[in-house]
Amino acid sequence: MFNSITFNKRIGQHIIYLYPLLFIMGTIINIILGVFPGLQNDTQSRIAIGGYIIIAIIIGLNFINVLMHTEKKLRLFIIVILISLIGMAPFILGLLFNGELFIYEILFEIPMCLLASCIIVEQKITSFILSFKWYGVIVIPFCVFYIGRILLADDVSLDYINFKSVNYMSIAYMLMPVIVCLLIETVFLNRRHALAKLALMLLLWVTLLFTGTRGAVLCVFFCIGMAILYEIIWNSCRNVKPIISILLIMILSYCFFVFIWSPQSSGANYRLNGFSREITKYDFDENNKVTLNLPNQNGKKVEKNSSVLDCYLNYMVESSNKGAISIREIKNGQAEFLKYMNKEERESVQQYEFIPNRMELFKLAFKEAKKHLIVGNGLFYFQNKYETYPHNMILEYLCDFGIIGASVFVLIVIGLMVQLIRKVKFKNDLLPALLFILSYIPQFMISGTIYFNPIAMFAISYAIIYLFYNKDENTIKR
Repeated sequence: MFNSITFNKRIGQHIIYLYPLLFIMGTIINIILGVFPGLQNDTQSRIAIGGYIIIAIIIGLNFINVLMHTEKKLRLFIIVILISLIGMAPFILGLLFNGELFIYEILFEIPMCLLASCIIVEQKITSFILSFKWYGVIVIPFCVFYIGRILLADDVSLDYINFKSVNYMSIAYMLMPVIVCLLIETVFLNRRHALAKLALMLLLWVTLLFTGTRGAVLCVFFCIGMAILYEIIWNSCRNVKPIISILLIMILSYCFFVFIWSPQSSGANYRLNGFSREITKYDFDENNKVTLNLPNQNGKKVEKNSSVLDCYLNYMVESSNKGAISIREIKNGQAEFLKYMNKEERESVQQYEFIPNRMELFKLAFKEAKKHLIVGNGLFYFQNKYETYPHNMILEYLCDFGIIGASVFVLIVIGLMVQLIRKVKFKNDLLPALLFILSYIPQFMISGTIYFNPIAMFAISYAIIYLFYNKDENTIKR
């Protein structure tokens, strides 16, 4: 029965070129579909999800093929099942307690575990890294169009950094892994056609800068920093010159487009330029004022002027759960403090678009965490209350699962990273994988969530499977 679906050797060798699609599939399909007018966003999304399902099925079948041909079937199968169950745990609990089935989360995360297994067992990490450059070649026309549209725009519009149904962040996080893999390939794996790869890398980098996505920019710089650190500590600076050269080119282009000149409609002009201010200053919206006639201890009403954002923050974050309310309750007019306002101000508060910046989210998560600092506030607490997430995985663990949950997560991650780093010097295939995984750390810290994070699933799966599957081997071929 299995022979009827087993891939022959030639097809199996080409499947490796499909692996990167799990990281960039949705954006590429939506960009291609954006060329055709008349397609609705919902239709594009369905097509993109359908494409992802097809790739996930192919990788799943390939995993079965790999599992059947490895000598460590039982060990690999048990590891994959355990990781998958742990990854699905929040969604299973969400189904049991909230009656909600998070099918998309399961659909997007489990294939990442299978992908990590296939790469490790087939010893294909080098091929996996090299395959990303072909997707960089595929998106060259789009990058040229994207940059040209922003450069030649007659008017100033923030919409230019998006493309049809694809937003600027999706574009940036499609380009980021391609840039990182080009960097790893050029410096550590294959220096043939280095100038062509550098030109492609620069085109993708400028496109990324024009999106203005800070997390993706930090990911690229973080990867370069880790590569330099590896060269200094373990490799006697053998490859440090090309790394420094690439770093200087990226820093100079970043400084030029952010601090010297950039098109007014580019993200580099109005997003990257204000990045340092946003992550260091905690702002309140002082322009939207309301007056609350609050009763004091004697029962007399006292007028208190407050900004609308203050109302959200002060009445949603309490020292205890008593009286704590959610965004949904405020919008529906169920919050008790609304009755102390006049009708006009009450409508102003209910219609207010609550979009806190990163520092506000971090502070909110920490304040919420202090309510039950040891064990946390519970599953999906922050997201259910604020209809967003803290944009920091550690803070979300701290808020929802307390010091215990956050400590367990941090210790597991640190333990896995320490074990991998200790092996880097002796394992030729591990450096590219480690640099690729570590490059996503800034995204986890300023954009990540613990409940739906396929990249984190891939990173943790790769680390665990690599260490346990190969624990009896001294060397692994590339």
